This record gives sequence, structure tokens and C-alpha cells, in this order.
Amino acid sequence: MAKMLLGFAALLQYASAFYVPGVAPIDFAQEDKVEIKAVKMTSSKTQLPYEYYSLPLCKPENVRIAFKNLGEVLRGDRIVNTNYDVRVGVDQECTILCTQSITTDEREAFVKKINEAYTVHLLADNLPIATKWKLEDDVTQYEHGYKLGIIDGEDVFINNHLELNIKYNKEYDDVLGEQYRVVAFEVSPKSVATTNPGDDQSCSIDINDKHMKIDGSTAQITFSYSGTDK
Repeated sequence: MAKMLLGFAALLQYASAFYVPGVAPIDFAQEDKVEIKAVKMTSSKTQLPYEYYSLPLCKPENVRIAFKNLGEVLRGDRIVNTNYDVRVGVDQECTILCTQSITTDEREAFVKKINEAYTVHLLADNLPIATKWKLEDDVTQYEHGYKLGIIDGEDVFINNHLELNIKYNKEYDDVLGEQYRVVAFEVSPKSVATTNPGDDQSCSIDINDKHMKIDGSTAQITFSYSGTDK
């Protein structure tokens, strides 16, 4: 019993000394950047989590790791920054995140994780991303994260375009003016074979176009995103 109490006291001491950044919600002003962070990939089939950048996704030049709380340290979660540029009150047009060249081993890693039904987890102001589904009788269902890809028979497709939807609660401050707090973070993942690039990383896609199939001929993948602000 004494050993248990000693261990618990040591854990509390460690927790009290640990800085917890960003736990309280942040007040944003119009056009402020909402940083999108990545947590990990998980699968109910394998029960083995992987770090977000264990696959060749669009990686910043300088990857920063930020633990939110002690629980995430103990679970081994690595919260990292991403290249998404999302602004409060600004609808995000189709934007290319990056075009990633992949090796044969990396292509096989994508296929393996999609076959194992891996889900990707992102955060916006520490709120987890969720996929919104419309079921029969107009019933809405939410699923944590979004699927890395989809399978149709023996064909494997990657979700390489994200339609992001961040919802805010707006309040007025006598000094600061209109202030926004993130209250929901939703995503509609898409698999698109053709991303038509424009100027300054802009793009256009046709969601009715062919899906982005990963097979033996796949040498690169273009990742893109768009967003609505509410």
C-alpha cells in the first residue's frame, strides 16, 4: 500500500511540473490562423497506433511536437504540426498541400494501412476531427477521425482530398471586438484522381472524377484540401 501511495505521489508531482499548452480554448479574431495538428493513425483491426508521419504525408520543414497533457505522454501520442492553412471566417478554396513522390515500399505501406482500415486523427484547437455521415431517415452519425482510404473489391484508393468544416461560437468583446471559439471540427474525405493545379498552390477538383487508385504504377500522390467556415 505504501509503495502504491508513493508511486501515486510521484505521478502527481510529475503532472504538476508538466506544462500543459493549449488546454483552454483559444479566442480567435477574424482571419486568425487555426493551427491544424496531427495526432496519429489507429485501426480497430490491428490495435496498433502509428505516428502521423510514419507514412510519407505532407511534412513541414520543421516538425514540432507538442504534448497536450500527461495522459498523451503516457499513451505515447505525438502531436505534430501540419501544413494546413485554415483561417477564421475565411472559406478555403481548393489548395494543394503537396505532391508527394513515393517509393515502392511507401506505396505498399499505404496499401497495407488502407487494407487494415486505418483512421487518421487531426486536431483544431485541441478538438478532434470527426467524419459526419448521413444515414437512413436523415439520421446523422459521427466517426472519430477519417479513413486513410477505401477499398473496392481488390482496388485500393487513398483519401487525398479533405473538405474541412470548422464551426465556431462567436461572441463580442467590448475591447477585442468579435471573438471566435472552435466548437466542432468536421471532415469529408475524398479520393480524387485529378487535381488541376493553378497559381499559388490553388487547385480545382471534380468530386465525380475517378478515385485516386494506388497500384504498381503509382509514383506520386497529390494531397489537397478545401474548407468552409461557419
